[in-house]
Amino acid sequence: MSVRCCCNESREDRAAALVAKGMAKAGCAAGQSVTLYRPTTATDPLQQAPVASLSVLFDIAATMPAVSPAVWGHPVAYAMGDITQMRVGDYLVTQASSVIPGVVADTYFIARIDLSRPALVVRTNAVIDVLESDPTSDNETVGYRQPEGPVASKDVTVATGWPVSLIAHGGSSPPTHLGTDVPRGSYSLMMPAIPGVLIYSGLRFRDATGTDYHTSSVELSEFGVRLSLLEDRV
Repeated sequence: MSVRCCCNESREDRAAALVAKGMAKAGCAAGQSVTLYRPTTATDPLQQAPVASLSVLFDIAATMPAVSPAVWGHPVAYAMGDITQMRVGDYLVTQASSVIPGVVADTYFIARIDLSRPALVVRTNAVIDVLESDPTSDNETVGYRQPEGPVASKDVTVATGWPVSLIAHGGSSPPTHLGTDVPRGSYSLMMPAIPGVLIYSGLRFRDATGTDYHTSSVELSEFGVRLSLLEDRV
């Protein structure tokens, strides 16, 4: 029969609380002001009411040396601040600098929070809408489909305005294999889970430029959603 030691648990809790307090102080001392958003619906998460304003120090290294800038093509970073107010799936939005024009606002989403460690975050570089292709035309009990098939004009929007990390990873040839074919871009997308929306292969994603992508593989985990996308070509 195992016996749980309440004293040890209380010491661990106190230690974790002290570390969290220390990280919050470090964020206030060396970090930048951010606005914290916690999406509750699938529509425009950054248009919803913010949850809090925090001071957070971001770095690409967990040791927080604060000597390296963000790296192109490597969106994963770490955030030191008051982790007691953060939740997985939250967005952290920084402010552009009024002193240095080249410092622009960034948007991160939180992928993981652990005791006594900085939060794992992902820097976003695109905003997408999620659309359901080829929806059923009945009540989904029989599976009737539109006669013209999965065309963009029949897509149903299921989520809008979600900041994501969208990174190019080469391309592939269309199945027609014609001499005039233009290779389709291949992309990796990372984003938080969307409340009330199941992400699956076959969904269409549309970015702010109007470019469409289709999902070819989906990974759902406690970190969020990671997708492989193929750019649509018409």
